[in-house]
Amino acid sequence: MINPNRRWIVHVALAGGAVLCAVALGAAVLLMPEDKAAPTPAQETPDTPDTPGWVELPALAADTAPTGVGSGEETRITFDNQGDEAYVISWLEEDGTLTPYSTLAPGETYEQTSYSGHYWLVAKEDGTPVVMFQAANEPGHALIE
Repeated sequence: MINPNRRWIVHVALAGGAVLCAVALGAAVLLMPEDKAAPTPAQETPDTPDTPGWVELPALAADTAPTGVGSGEETRITFDNQGDEAYVISWLEEDGTLTPYSTLAPGETYEQTSYSGHYWLVAKEDGTPVVMFQAANEPGHALIE
């Protein structure tokens, strides 16, 4: 049991601890770095193929032999299915392996992160190749008609 004549020491210690906690919390808030990843209202609207800086990717023949395949700068491609059937979007790996990423129904779009120089094959659902696109340094729009 605490001596009644020394009870004031407990009160001072508790009050001092509370003050120290408040000061430490205030300092932590003031020293906390700003969250640079938080979107500002202007950044909340994603870029679209209509945004300046996007390029229209040329449609290459589906049997184009890839040249210069490489991992350049990170970029994006928006595949835009304006055709009347579903298409499978596949990455053509350097060794020739096709890795499917998405199936687009008519009228759908699909945005894919890629690297400049990578090839993307668009095929019918039965596997018949239709068209190929190569990722550019800038974000690209791949129109499928």
